[in-house]
Amino acid sequence: MARRESGDDPFVLAALAAAHLGRLEGEEAERLYRQALDVAEAPAQPGLYLGLGEALRVQGRVPDARDALRKAAGHANASDQVVRIAQERLATL
Repeated sequence: MARRESGDDPFVLAALAAAHLGRLEGEEAERLYRQALDVAEAPAQPGLYLGLGEALRVQGRVPDARDALRKAAGHANASDQVVRIAQERLATL
């Protein structure tokens, strides 16, 4: 795929974003999650929105985090697990 050849593989971007999130580097995690969302197919998007919500939460951007978590929970392709986690996170914000 051309996407992977150009370094825009959403799975690689998501993995890098998660690594930055684990280091509480919210700005870099946000940038990478947004980049992944730009190129990801619909089935991958709910998990990416979940990660984006966490990256925004780490930065203290609560309204933006809520928006991303709502997108994760309300996405047509969201699994029951993603919906549950997003709702749990929303309840704590």
